[in-house]
Amino acid sequence: MKNKKILWILAIFVVLIVGATVLYKNLSKNYAEQEENNEVNKQENITPTTEPEDSSNNTSDPTITEDPEPTMFPAIDFSMQDIDGNTVSLSDYYGKPIVLNFWASWCGPCKSEMPEFNKVYLDLKDDVNFLMVDLVDGTRETIKKGSKFVENNGYEFPVFFDVEQEGAYYYSVMAIPSTIIIDKDGNIANYYQGAISESVLKKELDALLGE
Repeated sequence: MKNKKILWILAIFVVLIVGATVLYKNLSKNYAEQEENNEVNKQENITPTTEPEDSSNNTSDPTITEDPEPTMFPAIDFSMQDIDGNTVSLSDYYGKPIVLNFWASWCGPCKSEMPEFNKVYLDLKDDVNFLMVDLVDGTRETIKKGSKFVENNGYEFPVFFDVEQEGAYYYSVMAIPSTIIIDKDGNIANYYQGAISESVLKKELDALLGE
């Protein structure tokens, strides 16, 4: 009787062991499948939904744009007086590049740049029109003062007189010297306020003459 009881206990124990083993295997399998699914999901999340474009086939480069044609501003025509007292207009000198310079004999920076302007004039006088316009106010600066200054220094460039301050008004000349570079078609190429060097002036004119 005692031996039979022991056998029943052993049988129950074996059943429990077998059941536990089967349960463990099933749980392990489910866990492994779940982990595999999780890894797949992670990879799907980091994989782009669409393939990136092949840059080698992309012929357009958004960082490179063609420069638009520069906007040209026409010079404003105005009247002035030449050394002989004749009235002339800026437009009379279109057809060649123009150096339009506003100055006065009392202006220190104007005096400092004039020798260099005269040098460039002597080099390019056949190809460039120089209009050295004296701003005459009738008191501090007069035609007589301006003419004497140019004569005393031996400058050979053409001198003109803005007796009505017309040019100064149209070109908003707030300080002198002021130099406007104009192309042969009458468009403003550049504007300088303050004295400029021979090399800068020459560079501007060479660019226009090379067009």
